[in-house]
Amino acid sequence: FRNKFLSCCLKTFYGHVYVLLNKRYKKLIYQADAKKNTFTEMKKKISIIGCGWLGKAIAKVLLNEGFIIDGSTTQKDNLIELKSMGINPHQIQLSNDGVFGNLLPLFEEAGVVILAFPPGMRQNLNADYAARVNHVLKAIPKHFDGKIIHLSSIGVFGATQGIVSEESFPRPESAVGKALFKAETHIKNFSA
Repeated sequence: FRNKFLSCCLKTFYGHVYVLLNKRYKKLIYQADAKKNTFTEMKKKISIIGCGWLGKAIAKVLLNEGFIIDGSTTQKDNLIELKSMGINPHQIQLSNDGVFGNLLPLFEEAGVVILAFPPGMRQNLNADYAARVNHVLKAIPKHFDGKIIHLSSIGVFGATQGIVSEESFPRPESAVGKALFKAETHIKNFSA
């Protein structure tokens, strides 16, 4: 049952990511610049920071759509797997203290960078997800003109909030929900 449920969620998730990226890439292959009366080709590279089970699933769909994918993993052993999937692999370790590895290649020439790494609080109770997201934000080069997509969770809303929408203000109750909400706040307040 669990695998079937995850499969359904991923199909729905793929649809949302594809629709989001589809608007930027498939329907807007060329972006008009009215001031210069020219058209510029949109960037076809997407980077995924965190190629775990979800990041790899997203990458697989995007590769099939013809995108160039750069992806990061924390484990050296996973670099070979990512390469065999067609992903340009990078070993990056995010910790409470900073970034270990070079994030710059993930931002170079990317139209979109997807933050797909998990909070990590199940394996490490001291993991500070918001600090790790903040370290990534600080590493964004000033010349980066792409979009950042942060994969969050419904967990930012408390179980007692009832029906929620995009206009609902999150009131997380769990430690993970609070960490996600703090990370979202960093992203909203960030200006490169």
